[in-house]
Amino acid sequence: MSRYEAVGLAEGFIEGTSEEVINAWQYLVNTGLAWQLQGFFGRTAKELIEEGIIKIKCPTCEEIRYIKNEGCTDTICTEFEIIKEEEDD
Repeated sequence: MSRYEAVGLAEGFIEGTSEEVINAWQYLVNTGLAWQLQGFFGRTAKELIEEGIIKIKCPTCEEIRYIKNEGCTDTICTEFEIIKEEEDD
């Protein structure tokens, strides 16, 4: 997926399935674009993370989570509450 496609799907000027739109938002978070673009992107990404629709990986503590790790001081972790992803057995 390109940046253009991700932004287009997220904003709605490119039509896509629900799965494609969610993947676009995940791409925007994974690449950091969600935090660099207009405020709408960051706010929406944060809501999607809090709702458990997409995930975020902290660059400092390397945990993939829906929300904050209390033991980490990275901005990403301090902005979200912790819910660790369950490990596959």
